Amino acid sequence: MFFFQKPKIYTGNRKMRKFLKDHVEYSQKIYWPAPLIWNGILQSIFAVTDRLPKKLKLPYNREIVKLRDGGQVGLDFLAAEKIVNGNKLTVLLLPGLTSSAQTSYVKSLVMAITKAGANVHVLNNRGIGGVPLTTAKSFSAATINDLIDILEHLNIKYSGEKIFIIGTSFGGITLNRYLTKEPEAARTRILGALIISSVFDLEGCSKCIETPITKYLINYPICEDLKRRMQYYDDILNDQPWYNVEKMKKCKTVRDFDREITSQSYGFKSDVDYYAECSTIKKLHLLPVPLYSLNAIDDPIQYGKYLPIDEAEAENSNLTLITTRHGGHLGFLEGLSPFRKKNFHFMEKFTQDFVQAVLHHQEEFVTNA
Repeated sequence: MFFFQKPKIYTGNRKMRKFLKDHVEYSQKIYWPAPLIWNGILQSIFAVTDRLPKKLKLPYNREIVKLRDGGQVGLDFLAAEKIVNGNKLTVLLLPGLTSSAQTSYVKSLVMAITKAGANVHVLNNRGIGGVPLTTAKSFSAATINDLIDILEHLNIKYSGEKIFIIGTSFGGITLNRYLTKEPEAARTRILGALIISSVFDLEGCSKCIETPITKYLINYPICEDLKRRMQYYDDILNDQPWYNVEKMKKCKTVRDFDREITSQSYGFKSDVDYYAECSTIKKLHLLPVPLYSLNAIDDPIQYGKYLPIDEAEAENSNLTLITTRHGGHLGFLEGLSPFRKKNFHFMEKFTQDFVQAVLHHQEEFVTNA
């Protein structure tokens, strides 16, 4: 049975709650999940197919950013549709694990951001979105160095002007780690952040995607995608002691891949150690700027029981959770027909509304920390 409900707000920060109530209309609106695909797993699967078609390419301008270790990433830029009353805002969008600037849900979020009146840079990670891998290091939640370099680059580009960050799924994990590990630098460079369907507890996430149905429909396909991307760069990775092609080929789940490849490439003893280091569930009291998180309780990658509700409700917390009963992982799909292409669903509408609120009430937003 599915339910039509307003989002629930969890926070111990009265100013952050007031900001939502006063300026973010969609934090108070009922979310009507698509009745034919209301289930969290179906929402997650259709999240990619039920938005923009692959053939639609957004007209980004790409900039290749060289990183301190010799690696490189791509920043794809799209300008705001229009500037209202001279208000300007730059958004950095950090996509999910295997996503690029041309992934369906990323494109629809970019459209929401630019429609709200903000400029946006979308990160294409190492080896993703047509960005060649130039070192034997790919990207993972184990390091925040790439994000540090990117923020330094944007800080120079915009003469010290603070930016707003939106992180989706894996992008939110990286962002959370940066905020809790580099709080002083974050205060000088970031206004605040919104994360969507992000994970706070990686061990909990692994348990969620290892349940029977989710394992076959979500876990296995993600693992296969990760293996394909690594094998594409065999010529660069083959001489690395941690890169064992035969072991990788035997990986069936994301945990298998993290045990054999990810954790080894970053010097962890095991997948358990890797997950513990990269989880922020016990570090959220360190958040230096306002962080808002949109999550669905039925997200098959992170069930509602793993959300940091107690941490959000701590007095003067800088974390606010906005939760819906349904929506899956990066889904939040609406409409009677799951087969009709639709650019804007609840996730996009909420994002546009939120970015507009930050853009036009920036002074009030930054005083919430």
